[in-house]
Amino acid sequence: MLTFGQGLAAMKGPSCRKRTVQGIWQDDVSESGVVSMNQCDCDERIGIEINSFELYEELRKFFEYQVQEGVFCDIPVESPYFCGYGLKPEEVKDEFKWYADKWYKCKCCGTLWEFQYPDFPAKGFVRKFPDGKYRIKE
Repeated sequence: MLTFGQGLAAMKGPSCRKRTVQGIWQDDVSESGVVSMNQCDCDERIGIEINSFELYEELRKFFEYQVQEGVFCDIPVESPYFCGYGLKPEEVKDEFKWYADKWYKCKCCGTLWEFQYPDFPAKGFVRKFPDGKYRIKE
């Protein structure tokens, strides 16, 4: 399992390889011309809590690179990761919602990635939804 915090060296894995003109990873084509279907490493990655500026920068660069290489696409954030109510008198219920900063979808496997930037001292996070369906944070 790869965490995002393993450094940019982890980025050099399958999802950062060069594609051929046909959109196939160069090292997925064997000498006999057979194409492997392993095009991303989302199965190998897990979500992580962001507790340092260095880790945040590393993750931001990782996702930007994946979008630039055409592996991930940047999609609009549609749902909040948290909903709550203010602590005012019972007759007044002020609802508030917190939204992630970015969502990314893997074009290869459909995994949805939620990226909440840290606002120190508050920590950020990256969450993974392998089925591509978003769920509110528990």
